[in-house]
Amino acid sequence: MSIEKICKKDVVCVSEKTTIQEVAEKMKAHHVGDIIVTDSENGDDTPIGILTDRDIVVSIVAKGGDIQSTTVGDVMTRNPTVVSVDDEITECIELMQSTGAKRLPVVDTDGALVGIVTADDLLEYLVAELGDLTQLGQRQHEREELRSTAEGPLGLPIM
Repeated sequence: MSIEKICKKDVVCVSEKTTIQEVAEKMKAHHVGDIIVTDSENGDDTPIGILTDRDIVVSIVAKGGDIQSTTVGDVMTRNPTVVSVDDEITECIELMQSTGAKRLPVVDTDGALVGIVTADDLLEYLVAELGDLTQLGQRQHEREELRSTAEGPLGLPIM
């Protein structure tokens, strides 16, 4: 299955000139822990960075920085690892493992932002799939029960 099927398409984006104060307010309003930094020069939102709530705490707050004058461009992770809409879920997992990134912007073939996928999104998907697999044993048992009580054309049980 392609990553496009499970990525979140409602992504909160800002420019690198946005202040950390504004970003914190956006994170709170949208209940998110990350912001994608985009460049819209060519008309499409192209991801050029990512900023997490942890980045804000570690890079600014813990150092006594000024969140009203510090901009996203001062602390964001530049050139974030991205995943293509056509990439398979397993490829995305491998990419997260190899880079250590827990959040990946999802881009189209032109590099424009389509969505975001997080490690939590992948876990949620995989847990649901595993849950479906655990139902197989129960379904097999139910089928066997039906077969053992069903009668064939000669009145004999169907096996």
